[in-house]
Amino acid sequence: MPHPSLDSFFFWTSGSEAVEAAIKMARITTGRQQIICMQGGYHGRTYGAMAVTRSKTIYSEGTYPIMERVSHLQLPAPQPGVFVTPYPYWHQHGVSPSTPISTL
Repeated sequence: MPHPSLDSFFFWTSGSEAVEAAIKMARITTGRQQIICMQGGYHGRTYGAMAVTRSKTIYSEGTYPIMERVSHLQLPAPQPGVFVTPYPYWHQHGVSPSTPISTL
């Protein structure tokens, strides 16, 4: 475990369940309700996960209204000579989002 206070874990049955739990935990811990997700992301087909899925709008077709307080943002447009990653874990690899392609 990464920290001594974390003494347990839970295996989820599906990725959608993990996304639902992450949304719930984020809202409870921060006290904030707004969720921001990126256009093109797929998070699952359960109700909450579907609200933050924007890879295909067909997934949520006919299920409106979906979860409230969700904002969808476009990925930034690529710039010549600049490495842009849509993945949230770039910082764990020591790569800055403004790293030039020639450095990679």
